[in-house]
Amino acid sequence: MNYLALARADRRYDSEAIDELLRQMHSIRIGIRTQARRAGLVADQ
Repeated sequence: MNYLALARADRRYDSEAIDELLRQMHSIRIGIRTQARRAGLVADQ
């Protein structure tokens, strides 16, 4: 699912809100990957 496309298609969201959402999603994704790596679930790349 492309969250950015969905957000852009819905004009109720302004660009700053979209940018903030993307930043939060990106940091969450990095945090999950970091925790998985520490737990040995994901190989270092």
